[in-house]
Amino acid sequence: NNNNNNSSSSSTDISIQEMSARTGIKTDDILSTLQALDMIKVWKGQHVVHVEQRVLREYMNQKKQFRLCKPECLQWTPPPPPPTESLQK
Repeated sequence: NNNNNNSSSSSTDISIQEMSARTGIKTDDILSTLQALDMIKVWKGQHVVHVEQRVLREYMNQKKQFRLCKPECLQWTPPPPPPTESLQK
């Protein structure tokens, strides 16, 4: 029994646009990060994201400090809704 982590049953199809919608991260930022991590490949004429579990484990084991700011220092107020203009004058 040759069991490796490359089985197609472990792959998940998701678009960059869907990643962006789910995470709130701009598509350009997602793409540039994937390119910097050498995770975008061309397969059958299509650009695909290819993540090797070994590479992911090594990256996660680096024990980097991921937080870039102190959450308690963030204060955010949603912008006010746009003014509504009356169509009747």
